[in-house]
Amino acid sequence: MSRTTFPWKIQRKTPDGPLTDAQRRDLSAQFEIPLENLRELSAALGHALDPWLFVPSIITIVKQVERAPTEFEHLMRDLRQAEKYLGKAMERMRTLAVVDTQRAELSKDHFRDQVSTSYEAVRQMNRDFAQMDKTGSAKLDFLGDPDARRTRDDRREAILAAIFRCWYRSGRSETVTTDGSSSERKGPLFDFVDAVVDCVSEPGGRLSGHTIWKDLQQWRHDNRRALASASIVGQKTD
Repeated sequence: MSRTTFPWKIQRKTPDGPLTDAQRRDLSAQFEIPLENLRELSAALGHALDPWLFVPSIITIVKQVERAPTEFEHLMRDLRQAEKYLGKAMERMRTLAVVDTQRAELSKDHFRDQVSTSYEAVRQMNRDFAQMDKTGSAKLDFLGDPDARRTRDDRREAILAAIFRCWYRSGRSETVTTDGSSSERKGPLFDFVDAVVDCVSEPGGRLSGHTIWKDLQQWRHDNRRALASASIVGQKTD
């Protein structure tokens, strides 16, 4: 199951892929990549960004089922804490008047009512959840990653593999340097990855040089035979 933290532009694949004609022309001019190779890259990116490509495995689903009761216990603990602190806040507001001098509707009664309403809502939830836990009537579904620390970003790996393949097939050299201040790897290939990722992610999405380098090493290992025979690039790699 892939992570959902990186803001990829998830979209149904189309024959041309997510890169527009203008984006392909810009990438071609900036990085000296043949347009045909960029069309192939766009098609591969469309496959990697398709919402149906990565679905939870049976193992992940089983772990989610196992995780649900634990998460319910944590939720009840958090709500008990919330009730405790909301109760303290309600007591404190009985002797403290808070008003907004610029907005008359935000009076001391307004804030006291908000705290009181929140307290009663959380208190009622605690009663309901305690009863459900006692009788076993709760139906629980955990929808998150059962162990996010060990979850691989399969979508990212598929996208970067397509970018690496395009770069090598275009006969571009792999010049990698290390930034003296940040120790991050950089070079034309890393710039190409950044440019393509920028096209297929929401604003603010950027992969670190460390992540790109790690995935590049894994991709080179997985494709070492093809790289050695130049079957990926059609010529000798640098």
